[in-house]
Amino acid sequence: MIETTVRDNVIVNVASVGTTMHEVQEYIYAHVEEWRRHNVCWILDNLDFLSLNSATMRLIVIGFAQRVNPRVGLKTALIAKRDLGFGMLRMLEIMAYERIDLDIRVFRTMAEAMPWLKTR
Repeated sequence: MIETTVRDNVIVNVASVGTTMHEVQEYIYAHVEEWRRHNVCWILDNLDFLSLNSATMRLIVIGFAQRVNPRVGLKTALIAKRDLGFGMLRMLEIMAYERIDLDIRVFRTMAEAMPWLKTR
């Protein structure tokens, strides 16, 4: 399950325990049009990062590249406090750099991410 709120004009999505990366992808695809004028923050601490690998991350980036065009030029913050999640999301950030016209960055906390998300 994914809970969505708006904080300071930023869409904040929180993945609950048991949420898979596939569910996150499908949620993004279902809502990308609604988020076309907003920066987005994902709190992904509860994802099962042990089930992901570099090939899976590459496929995720390819899927995003094909479907997130309405948000071109906007920012997306990915938050993971623990090392494994942070490292996997950094891999996604690096892979996405040349394929997706979004500014994606990985942070450990909302406190770090929000100032960046509030600037254009």
